[in-house]
Amino acid sequence: MSTPDDTPQVPEQPRYGQRLPDGGQPAQPQDPQAPQSPQAPYGQPQYGQPQPGQPPYGQSPYGQSPYGQPQAPYGQPPYGYQAPQPGQYGFGGPATPVERPKQLNIAFWLILAAGALTLVSGLVVAMVPSDVLLGMIEGTLRGQDAATYAEMQAQMEAAGVTFASMIGMFKTLAVVFAVIGAGLYALIAFFIRKGSNGARITGTVLAALSLFGLLGADPLTAAVIVLGVAGIVLAWLKPSSDYIAAKKAGLAK
Repeated sequence: MSTPDDTPQVPEQPRYGQRLPDGGQPAQPQDPQAPQSPQAPYGQPQYGQPQPGQPPYGQSPYGQSPYGQPQAPYGQPPYGYQAPQPGQYGFGGPATPVERPKQLNIAFWLILAAGALTLVSGLVVAMVPSDVLLGMIEGTLRGQDAATYAEMQAQMEAAGVTFASMIGMFKTLAVVFAVIGAGLYALIAFFIRKGSNGARITGTVLAALSLFGLLGADPLTAAVIVLGVAGIVLAWLKPSSDYIAAKKAGLAK
């Protein structure tokens, strides 16, 4: 017969938040039919935990891909990637500067020639003898309207002015206007050659206005007008327009 001292002591379960005196864990009931799994010693990683120096689960080690393809090191493009070549897809490389087309060079020389002929016409007027020039002016005025010419002559004589006294001033004005016209032609020609769209538009307006001077113009004046108009037409052709557009975009020489 056993005594109360011989009764085995059942260890009391620790309360929540308390630890066992020896640092152990309370025994958990085990199912006798459940498979037993070995427990890793204290300080060793359990099954499924990454080893020191190894990447986490599901990630591949450095330089390896989880799908069997090698990965590029950090900072390098991925495997199979090709960088775009210069000029590919419209970017990535410096564009070749557009050369000035021959149409624009021809337009430059034609407009410059028109300016040179304008200067020549002024010098020709200045070198014509005064009596010859007076006869040309009076003949032109009489041919247009004889009555108007007679009335104008009477008014000039009443004011003490004659056509003969105005010949010198007429020659001077002819030279001055010829120099101004030649300079304007040259200015437009040089700026058009450099790819200025504003100069091309200005030259177009002046060329259109000069067409009205073809009616009854002398051969020298007609040649000036034709050369200027031809130069403006060449400046509006597609090669010239492409060069002017490239010049505006900074892609032309």
